[in-house]
Order: sequence, then C-alpha cells, then structure tokens
Amino acid sequence: MENELKRIKTKILSDKLPIWEDYSPFQEHMPDERLDNNYFSVAYDKALEALETLDSNKYSIHMIGEIMQDRFTGLSPQKDGDTPLIEKTNVMSNVILPIFEKFATVENGKEKFIIEKDDLLLSKDGSPGVASAISEGLLNILRDEFGIEKVAIATHVYKIQLKEEYKKYAPFIGAFMNSKLGQALVRRFISGSVSPTIRRDDVDKIIIVIPKENNLVNETRLKLAELQRQAIAYSRYVQYSNELVAKMFDKTPEIPKLPINWMPGGKRDPHGYDKE
Repeated sequence: MENELKRIKTKILSDKLPIWEDYSPFQEHMPDERLDNNYFSVAYDKALEALETLDSNKYSIHMIGEIMQDRFTGLSPQKDGDTPLIEKTNVMSNVILPIFEKFATVENGKEKFIIEKDDLLLSKDGSPGVASAISEGLLNILRDEFGIEKVAIATHVYKIQLKEEYKKYAPFIGAFMNSKLGQALVRRFISGSVSPTIRRDDVDKIIIVIPKENNLVNETRLKLAELQRQAIAYSRYVQYSNELVAKMFDKTPEIPKLPINWMPGGKRDPHGYDKE
C-alpha cells in the first residue's frame, strides 16, 4: 500500500511554512505549478496518510485514469433541442435530480454523451467536484414515470465511463468521492478562484479506493438506488400541489399557459409550463 501511494504523492503546500515540499521523485505525475491554495491543499496530504493505513488485503488504491475507458464533457444547449441535459445543478452528491431546464439534439456521432448505467458523473465548473453514479433504477424511473428515453450531459459535467471490469464499482466510487476523505482527494485538483474548475487531464489523477470484497460494493449499490428513488420523489413536489388543487375542484382547473421567470444561466420552469 505504501509503494502504491509513493508514485502518486506530489508537491504539497506545507501546513507550517508557505513553501513547497517535494514528496515524490516521480516527476511525470507532477501537475503544472500553480500558486493556488485551493489546488495544493494540506488536506490532500492528510488524506494520503489516511489511505496508507488501509488494509491492502481489503482495498486497492487507483487513479481514475487507470480504471476508466473514457471521460468527456457534454453538449451545449440548443434552442430547439429535444434531449434533456444534465447540468451542474442536476448533479448532487450521489443523486441526479430530473429537473431538466436545458435541452440539445443528440445527432449521429454524439451518442457517447447519453448517460448509461454505471456511468460516473462529476461536476466540472461552478461548484466542481460533486459526483454521482448512474443507477439502473434512475434510468427506469426516467423512462417509466417521466417518459424520458435518453438524457445527455451538458458542458459543465464530466461523464466518466469506467472499464467493463470496474463498472460494478461505480456507486461505491461515487459515494467515496463525496465523503470528506474523498473530497480532500478530489478538490486538490480544483484550480482557479474566479471560476473554479477541474481540468480534463486532472480528472485522470484523482485517487479513489476500491474494495476487494463484494459486500460493501453491493450494499452501496442498493443504498444508492434507494437514495436516488427518494430524491426523484422529492423533486416532483409540484405534482402533489397540482393533485391537491384537483381535489379541491374535483378536477384540474383550465388555466392558460403561464409566463416563465427568466434567470441568469437559463430559464427556471419547475412546473413544466414551457412544455405544454
């Protein structure tokens, strides 16, 4: 376990003096030099120390680049798009909220942007570093309850497609990345102060842990599916309100199409009036 981490450690800002301390002779793993306290964090060093105490018989440590098939950002919104886009606002810790406000058309050659079971989503900009895996239950609910057959990612979200042998670990990896320990490892690669982001190449260097036994993996998968089901039920709060009014009048009153409130970054339309 110690040797496994040696190749990952790089320069860290000392918690005692404002100087760089070089922990590694492996210069090829060293990112660009940046005077950015959010980028070089003492928390990262402490997280690596914690990982050194893990039982190597039960857990293995990897960089995401070692276990992924591909990773990319998504599509820009289009005025007449027909496929919902997952934006940063849709990605919460371990949860994808189906309150879609922007759309695009997935033309030939762009199918890779459509989310699939066991994809791992990571917010890129704005509030970067939030992760969620895609459960089969989430895709079923979108299809059966919302009539949505496909959803794609937008430009501010990374889709991380794991290698086939690692797909089953996606729920665990996403949950691990959202923990305090995991965030110390993820946020080390956030750069910029005015518009913080995680660069594409830095995604590969994020460290994650994988259990060698299936018990914890299976438990995490079940809990993620239930959590996402509950989150979707919560996101449909407007449906209950409409049902309440329908009971008051024995039916839903005929109301003309309502105006949409426009806000920076896109329209806010939780009632779905724009789709009437």
